[in-house]
Amino acid sequence: MTYDTLSAPLQLQLLTLLCFSPSAAPLIRGAVEPRLFSSTVQRRIADRVYAYLDEFHRPPKDHITDLIEDIVDN
Repeated sequence: MTYDTLSAPLQLQLLTLLCFSPSAAPLIRGAVEPRLFSSTVQRRIADRVYAYLDEFHRPPKDHITDLIEDIVDN
């Protein structure tokens, strides 16, 4: 599967689930590689959320702003 098979809305939905859904985040983490996201920003966000999931075993939820603040500022 390549990122061009994932529509832009689907990519945003996956990122949202990664950030906020305790049940979906681990499943997505195991099935979707960050390189499948089409934009550099989305890949960087996915990388950070994956690292958070690996360390804390839960989605960042309210902590997402801390994780991506520098990405959004740029």
